[in-house]
Amino acid sequence: MKYHIAVKTHHKTGTNWMNNIFEGFANRVGVEYIHLSQVKDIQERKELLEQAAQGKEYKIFFHPYGRFPKVRIKNRMKFRGVHVVRDPRDMILSSAKYHQWSDEAWLHEPDEKFDGKTYQQALNELKTLDEQVLFEMNNSAAHHINMMHNFDAQNIFFNIKFEEMRRDIDLMLWHRILLRLGLEAVDLAPAMELFVQNSIQFGKLKKTSHIQDTSVLPWVRKFPKSQLPIFDEKFGKITRDLGYPATSEAMTDAKMTETA
Repeated sequence: MKYHIAVKTHHKTGTNWMNNIFEGFANRVGVEYIHLSQVKDIQERKELLEQAAQGKEYKIFFHPYGRFPKVRIKNRMKFRGVHVVRDPRDMILSSAKYHQWSDEAWLHEPDEKFDGKTYQQALNELKTLDEQVLFEMNNSAAHHINMMHNFDAQNIFFNIKFEEMRRDIDLMLWHRILLRLGLEAVDLAPAMELFVQNSIQFGKLKKTSHIQDTSVLPWVRKFPKSQLPIFDEKFGKITRDLGYPATSEAMTDAKMTETA
């Protein structure tokens, strides 16, 4: 390793996948792995990063929720980071399904916004996918999509698409990611191996509770067409800013593929 590594994900953007890979890598090569979201005090998170910048031992920092702490400009050259993004349409679909049964604590806390019901109860009262998708677009998924879009890269992070990693059968993309993160030749083999071991596309894993649909763009087939105009109004610009095709373009491409 030539730098401290920072890994930033968001809800439903491969958090458990990336955590398993990078924590496993840290164990293999003997570096400290720090799960920043488990450090409740924001100032303490910042101090951990600044202390690392002053030290000689490289560390890996994983942060799935909220904003990544600000690193002092003079110390940023000591870090390299990957920021995982995902098509917002798939994030919404994944959230609508996952939140119906997940045991994450926040889903089971009564909320005045839902007349005292929990998030999960309010969602499960909705009988159609149209209603569930609209609910997510107005609540949790909207929050995480905006966080993903507004992420401050700090000249540390580069974006990588969740979908592109899912298609990376030949490992060429993953290899480029590792080089950009500053891994040296001796570190590449275990990191490559862990990607294969933890990735569905290699047949090593079955569908998990966190990965519900193993196709690359399930939204094209599943997103309720009646909700697509609402999506475009709320998140169309964000989607294009993140490098994903506009809804009309993606739907046209899908139809052409079907008829080819």
